[in-house]
Amino acid sequence: MTGRLRPPPAVGHAAASLSRTVLGAFWLHEAWVKYHAGFGAADIRLVTSSIAANPRVPDVYRVLGDHLVAPNAGVLGVVVPLLEATLGVLLICGIGTTAAAVVSALTLTVYWQADQLIWEYPPMIVLSVLTVLARPAASTWSLPALFARRGIRRRRNPAPPVPDPPSPAVPAPPVPAPPAPSPTAPSPAGS
Repeated sequence: MTGRLRPPPAVGHAAASLSRTVLGAFWLHEAWVKYHAGFGAADIRLVTSSIAANPRVPDVYRVLGDHLVAPNAGVLGVVVPLLEATLGVLLICGIGTTAAAVVSALTLTVYWQADQLIWEYPPMIVLSVLTVLARPAASTWSLPALFARRGIRRRRNPAPPVPDPPSPAVPAPPVPAPPAPSPTAPSPAGS
């Protein structure tokens, strides 16, 4: 045998599923902290005011903060923790894994660009990217995969077929008799 030893595929699938699940746990933790801290419109306004005063934040965020985020602070105060909780549940269950991981990476990028960086965000971005790169392996250990495996088992061992109920006896149509030989035609055997 030449070359490097590779771990069996199951190890890679388990590692990818674990990274997806850990990312989901991070998102659930973020949502839980926000809900229990009473996160709301005031927190969104605090973020927009810190964006306006921070020279490290790109100008586009200042414009978005003033014209989009601040006027909708009440709605975003509810939507942000709800988005985080939804990402957590989807990632832990493995439902829509690639889409959830992409939304996760984009959300974290928005947070980071708005200078709202906390220690969890860098590992969460790494886990988001790994989950996207490791698709379909990241979905190996997930609810959809579990349901699919159960469905395959049912198809492999199907229930015995149920016989059709007997149909009422219908007589077959009569078969026409072959035409009789004509008396004037010469017989092919004798000539």
